Amino acid sequence: MTAPSSMSWTLPADAAILPVTRKRIIQQLATWDYRLEPVIDENLQLVASELMTNALQHAGGGAISVTLWAEDNEAYLEVQDNSLDKPCVSVSADEDEHGRGLFLVESLSIEWGTDLLMDGKRVWARMRLQLPKAQPSLSLRKHLAGIVCAASAPTVGLSPSRALTSA
Repeated sequence: MTAPSSMSWTLPADAAILPVTRKRIIQQLATWDYRLEPVIDENLQLVASELMTNALQHAGGGAISVTLWAEDNEAYLEVQDNSLDKPCVSVSADEDEHGRGLFLVESLSIEWGTDLLMDGKRVWARMRLQLPKAQPSLSLRKHLAGIVCAASAPTVGLSPSRALTSA
């Protein structure tokens, strides 16, 4: 278990902060000795962009704060703004240019949510910092279990030398 690490930034309501802040997030994780697979890096940057973009669009021009917290190969990313409007996942038509951000956040994170505060809201996402270990399919596990069970089954009535040659 690794000790938790956290970092916060207060940022102006300016779209120019997006690429700089994405880079800061990844650099901070590297400072904490997290080595990210490219797909994890991309997912984390995409979720950060979506959360920050929503805050910038709905914050009414006020500053936003971004907090990154990491522990045990998970990151918690939160973006706080001064809007009291609670975001929700929407359904977008093919021709719509907006409305897919929180769907992406929901799809790429372990979980996400919103906390209403006295002076705004906090939208957060919890992300994996490692790829999940591959798990064999159920049919493969049953097949392997059958092989192991057959190999360890007692051979009734045969001497050990005959059991090996009779198979």
